[in-house]
Amino acid sequence: IDHNLYINEYNGAVYVYESNYESGLRLLIFNGNDASLTEVGHFDCYPSRTQADFYGTWSNYPWLPNGAIALNCIEEGLFVIEPDYATIQAEYKSKVNYTQRQRTRDILHGTDLALCPQLFETQ
Repeated sequence: IDHNLYINEYNGAVYVYESNYESGLRLLIFNGNDASLTEVGHFDCYPSRTQADFYGTWSNYPWLPNGAIALNCIEEGLFVIEPDYATIQAEYKSKVNYTQRQRTRDILHGTDLALCPQLFETQ
């Protein structure tokens, strides 16, 4: 159950912080170029239950100065978590670059495009 979704720019990226009751906090990066969301982190404050019900986290506060997130868990109380934003961004960029290269390779080497030139990657 998606609940209390917040958007905050931190360290050059636009993050979406989504409390999902029993599914926990979902951390996503918003890409404004194609309006896509990519999940890059997750924290489950109530792991003993995984149903669509009103237990777990119902809200969060992602505006602490050091980038930490205050997370309210109905059963367990307050959690303060601090994501490793530098690692998250590096992994996200790596996967985006790989996905873009893979998509280009698939397009150029598709069976219906036999006349396309070989794709050479530079890194």
